Amino acid sequence: AKAEIDKLQTKAEEELVAAITAAKSELEAYVSLEDYSAVNQEFITALVSAAKTYIDGCTQVSAVTAKVAETKSAIDELPTAAEEALVAAKDAAKSEVEGYILDRTIYSETGLAQIDRIISDAKSNIEEATETVVIEAIVSDAKVDLDEVLTIDEEKEAAVQDFKNMLVTETGEVVEKHLTVTGTTLVI
Repeated sequence: AKAEIDKLQTKAEEELVAAITAAKSELEAYVSLEDYSAVNQEFITALVSAAKTYIDGCTQVSAVTAKVAETKSAIDELPTAAEEALVAAKDAAKSEVEGYILDRTIYSETGLAQIDRIISDAKSNIEEATETVVIEAIVSDAKVDLDEVLTIDEEKEAAVQDFKNMLVTETGEVVEKHLTVTGTTLVI
């Protein structure tokens, strides 16, 4: 009976040693440190080192398995260098779009509503972008759209031109009239 008990203990010990060895190898190979910033490389190295020390002291395979899962989960929460760069690019792009219109006082309420919609849409699209080239295109498109929003003066000019167009007769003759628009006398 003692031989059977010793045999079971030896088998359990062998399974534990195999689990410990496999777990440590799994953690060492889990991620490529080169994919992370220097700060996160140090953090990952410390996490793996602490986990390996803890695993060495485990007396049950279930504890080893749990520590591996916990450590992997902690590593998974860390952004890669590419993810950090994408976040930085998104932040910079949002700031660039937000700061593009320098003087909001030259726009009417309608123009400001257009500006706010363009900026809001651009920021939303930037947040969903997964590549910097896409972010750059969103910023470029937003700037074009913002440049197309009419200032108060441009809105007045457009209104006068629309009115002039209405005064042209079917024969193409311009009706001679004097028109006062917001304090400016125009001869049409």
